[in-house]
Amino acid sequence: MQPQNVHVTLVFLGNVDAASELLVKHSVTGISAKPFTLTFDRLSYWSRPKVLCLTCSQLPDEVEKLVTALNREVASCGLQTDTRPYKPHITLARHAKYLPDINLEPIVWRAESFCLVESCSEPGGVSYKVRQQWPFIET
Repeated sequence: MQPQNVHVTLVFLGNVDAASELLVKHSVTGISAKPFTLTFDRLSYWSRPKVLCLTCSQLPDEVEKLVTALNREVASCGLQTDTRPYKPHITLARHAKYLPDINLEPIVWRAESFCLVESCSEPGGVSYKVRQQWPFIET
């Protein structure tokens, strides 16, 4: 993973046309959320997609509420999302073969906004481009 591509997905939309993108942008504008912190304290290996990633042992209520609200709004736009329980993760490597035995210092990630991000396939690999960003409300 290139450093500029590091991100945490809240809701995966897949391919979205321009009309659906506008609907989603309008729909999620009303979501209010408080800043939250995710602590990535586990190195995980997902064998089926062959992905090495950082995961969290604890999930703050704020992120669960945000993901629920985003899923609800996206569904109201006629788009389907993943129905599996939400697991925040940071992908470190694709096509991994095993879980290395290393010590991991927890990484604390403070979220102060959420974004609509486009995944773009390019000759050098995938890049992620922010389409719109919504700040959280400090209290």
